[in-house]
Amino acid sequence: FAVSPSVTGRDDAATVRIHNTNTGAVLRATFPVRRIAADDGGSRVVARVDGDCEIAGVPGTGAPIRLDFSDTQGKVTGSLLPSG
Repeated sequence: FAVSPSVTGRDDAATVRIHNTNTGAVLRATFPVRRIAADDGGSRVVARVDGDCEIAGVPGTGAPIRLDFSDTQGKVTGSLLPSG
């Protein structure tokens, strides 16, 4: 549901909002998607898992997932750093 092009408005990437229940903050995750054939003869959008993104110490590669924490700073302490 969240990666439907009618929801995201794009066929190449999807952005979903993630609610952090501890802080009440909302962060965003953006990841590549692709369209595949559906069983009913139509098509559907799914997250891509293939890609050239590497993480040191983790074997293999995969699709990148970009996390946006820009609206989460200071939700608990009121400032970017705990010391103010």
